[in-house]
Amino acid sequence: MTLRVEPPEGFTPADPPVDADVVVRAPNWIGDAILCLPALAAVVERFERQSVIVAARPVVAPLFVGQPGVSEVVRIVGRGPTRLAALRGPARAPAVGIAFPHSLGSAAELAAAGVGQVWGYGGGLRRLAVDMRLPRRWLRGRHRWEAYALLAAAATGRPVEERYPLATAPGDVAAADALFREAGLGQGDGPRIGLVPGAHAPSRRWPAERFADLASRLGARGARTIVFGSQAERTLAAAVTAAAHPRPVDWSGRTPLPVLAECFRRLDFLVTNDTGPMHLAAAVGTPLLDLCGAADERVTGPRGADSEVVVHPIHCRPCVKNECAYNLGCMRGIPVEPVLDVVASRTGV
Repeated sequence: MTLRVEPPEGFTPADPPVDADVVVRAPNWIGDAILCLPALAAVVERFERQSVIVAARPVVAPLFVGQPGVSEVVRIVGRGPTRLAALRGPARAPAVGIAFPHSLGSAAELAAAGVGQVWGYGGGLRRLAVDMRLPRRWLRGRHRWEAYALLAAAATGRPVEERYPLATAPGDVAAADALFREAGLGQGDGPRIGLVPGAHAPSRRWPAERFADLASRLGARGARTIVFGSQAERTLAAAVTAAAHPRPVDWSGRTPLPVLAECFRRLDFLVTNDTGPMHLAAAVGTPLLDLCGAADERVTGPRGADSEVVVHPIHCRPCVKNECAYNLGCMRGIPVEPVLDVVASRTGV
């Protein structure tokens, strides 16, 4: 059953002129950017007669290129005045802006661009830059996708359904196909299982040696394993592949986000830390297991019926902190055996 978020009471929806622009300030992190896709889809449909511009940091901007109804993707770069000027140009200022990040800076960007009416969550100094403010207390107890959807529902006056549309480009499909051909990963040669050993914070990383142990055990059972990671995570990925026998395929640094999505579509299963690629995989329907440590799975856990979460119940989790003061007990408390059992039950390996 499709979930949806109803518009909150007490707000008059935005009603910009037909010839006006609407700008959406996207979240800064990959996972959050994925989780705001239902909200963005609702905004695009409501303002189909206007031009909808997405303003995003370069790391997440590719997720919005080619999205139906999005007329332009503006990349937010720099700091201070440079960053605030990113949305200013010769064109007229947008009539409506929706700031999905819960930071003062994102709302200030829209205000500095002269946006007529800025929507967002209030609180602290942020109230100075936001015209239509949802109370920050409404964030408590909500999954991140739902929090974004509530803001979009208030701005549009319409319910927001949970769905994760992602544009597919022929070049990205061809790039993913080429990687699989290069590695000899054809269908019927054993389950294709992806591993994501990285994460932006140490508190969200399962030990690399356990990923290597898992890869070795899966390889011994006939699975074909692939290690994914960003350019910055190549050293970590190399450590995992070097310690595993048989050695997995290492595609770290070789899969831009749109290509990564296409690679995930071709997997039979994914074992991943709680990180942005996890949400990308869930969005394209890849069956996955989330190894969840410091993160709160009730707020940022993967969506979708084919997603599972494993946690080690320790007194301090979920702390949602980037650094751990307890020797990473939440992640070290997850052994390889139960993870292997889940993969085996889901793939038959």
